[in-house]
Amino acid sequence: KKQRRLQGWARRWFELSQKGVLSYFEDRFSPCRGSVNVHQCTVTKIPQRLLITVDSGEVTYHLRALSEEDY
Repeated sequence: KKQRRLQGWARRWFELSQKGVLSYFEDRFSPCRGSVNVHQCTVTKIPQRLLITVDSGEVTYHLRALSEEDY
């Protein structure tokens, strides 16, 4: 979800490494826009809405899947 109010959702590419680092990109081939160590974050799931929130204390990512398979 975009950071500014009322700007809605934007499609992004996320990768989770085996070391627990979640990185995000504008698309699959763009440079990394940010990353957090998931081991040091609070992760909240809302399966009914296909929503995952990752909060590192400095940055919060709101992730929403398009399908249950993606979730």
